[in-house]
Amino acid sequence: AAKSGVDFEDKYLLWHNKTLPFQIYFRKNEKGFIITISSIGNFKLITKTNEEVSSFSNKNKTVFANLKEGNYTLIYESFSEPIKIRLK
Repeated sequence: AAKSGVDFEDKYLLWHNKTLPFQIYFRKNEKGFIITISSIGNFKLITKTNEEVSSFSNKNKTVFANLKEGNYTLIYESFSEPIKIRLK
């Protein structure tokens, strides 16, 4: 069945680990993937070619937008182990 109009439903994948003090939301739009981290902190997202992805943040979250498919590493200042992320 076809549906006309705009769908405003926010669709995302939530990743939450009980040992981490934050949650990670994954979304996809026409420009690519969006990773939103619901926490205050110093987060870095690194590509497989060791380039740092720019982000924007406010007092509640950090957002990495317009990401392409691939492997990324999320580094959080309070943890010694990075988080590996694969977008596809």
